[in-house]
Amino acid sequence: MVREGMRRRFVSWSVSHSIIFLRYRSTSSSLNTSLKEFPPMLETLKPLIGKLCSGTSVTPENFENGYAFSSYNTDFFAVWTIEDRFCFSWSERHPSAAFCIDTQSATIASYIVIAAVGALRRADLFQDAISPAILTDELRSRWVSSPTRWPRVANYQYIANPELSLNSTNCAALRQLQFGVQFSVEDYLNSYLNADAGPALTPFRTSFEPYLRQLSDAGVDISRMIPPMSGR
Repeated sequence: MVREGMRRRFVSWSVSHSIIFLRYRSTSSSLNTSLKEFPPMLETLKPLIGKLCSGTSVTPENFENGYAFSSYNTDFFAVWTIEDRFCFSWSERHPSAAFCIDTQSATIASYIVIAAVGALRRADLFQDAISPAILTDELRSRWVSSPTRWPRVANYQYIANPELSLNSTNCAALRQLQFGVQFSVEDYLNSYLNADAGPALTPFRTSFEPYLRQLSDAGVDISRMIPPMSGR
């Protein structure tokens, strides 16, 4: 997952939501409000992030060697780099450096960012949410997995294109990725940008009302959240 000799030192294994993540100590600050330039590897994701955040209140904030995104200061998603790998985490109360997916593939990173930031975008615009991915046996069979030296972490390769490879725990984001790659990056992106979720995800639209209840349960005052009248 992370090469030997890296400057950041692993310090512990921790269990979160019954999944073991690899934690490490970082010398960088956690979350800053003054944005720095994108790290070189993240430059490849900059156009995607710009499109997904445009016209919304969703903005990236500095976190580790990358960025964190949130909805009403909850439901955090973070992407950053360690040497030549993209790392990703999802958390509730604050950005987490306990990543559950890492990859060298910019294409894999693109699919993950589209789904994660795209979901925040649609929630911010009061657009229908996209249902959590349900993998069919046929979609699952397009991937091959192999064990790694880390407990509960496997390597997954897309059979049709072995360069699409990642290390991951058995998490919802993995299933979303395995579902998403059946579409082109362009169609997947446009489906999160378009209100009707076309061209790829229209059949998977669902109400955002459960998300509002989730925010309320997290302590967010939703009484002043008024959906825009049109055009969003």
